[in-house]
Amino acid sequence: QEEYIEEWIEEMQKAVLDGRSEEYLCLDTCARWILAHDLLGNSDGVGTNLYFAKADNTPETKAYTPTLWDFDGAFFIKDDWSKTHCWGDAFFYYLFKNDTQKKFATAYCNQWISFTNNLVLNKLIDSLYSFASSEEGIAMEKSYILSEIKLNGKNSDWSLLSQIKKYEDWLINRQNCLNNMINEEFWDVMNSIETSNHRNIYKEKHTNEVFDILGRKTSDSYKGIKIINGQKYINKQ
Repeated sequence: QEEYIEEWIEEMQKAVLDGRSEEYLCLDTCARWILAHDLLGNSDGVGTNLYFAKADNTPETKAYTPTLWDFDGAFFIKDDWSKTHCWGDAFFYYLFKNDTQKKFATAYCNQWISFTNNLVLNKLIDSLYSFASSEEGIAMEKSYILSEIKLNGKNSDWSLLSQIKKYEDWLINRQNCLNNMINEEFWDVMNSIETSNHRNIYKEKHTNEVFDILGRKTSDSYKGIKIINGQKYINKQ
């Protein structure tokens, strides 16, 4: 088993460098994995622990990314890709760089559209506020305050709700930043992906209002793909 895993990993890495990542990897799960780190603004390009899972040792099964791990580099990058996305020593950089047929870029953009259309960020933020009112959240806050008294000899005005509010604002701004970067960096891919959201815009909007690729109203100076009266326009300036 150990020999099989070692050989398979080496073959998979070579396939990624050759632009054949889809032969070994489930691109959708990998796209979700890197998108999560992009949303969190992870600054740890190499240290972020990356795990693959594979059902068996047959050539028919592809590996997928089963879990996120190692978050101490999160919430550092505000206005750029995560290091796991763009650093040349990071694994996922080559999934984008050598993606000549745009298969991984398409999977990534599809995951982004799904993320925004299904309001995943709203659900994530709601879950944080639910955690704050849970027994675990209340215990966490008490533990932090008591630790401050024990270690520093003073009471702390730290609260879980204030921390959640801080990261809520950060994540909302980060989502907006990612939307602009994705529309600009992958404008050709986004332009080729037809979604029900786009079709609804075509059917329902017959004014000169301007929308972005996700159907949100924007200004005429918006950079990237714009939709006006059901027609797509690309502003790369």
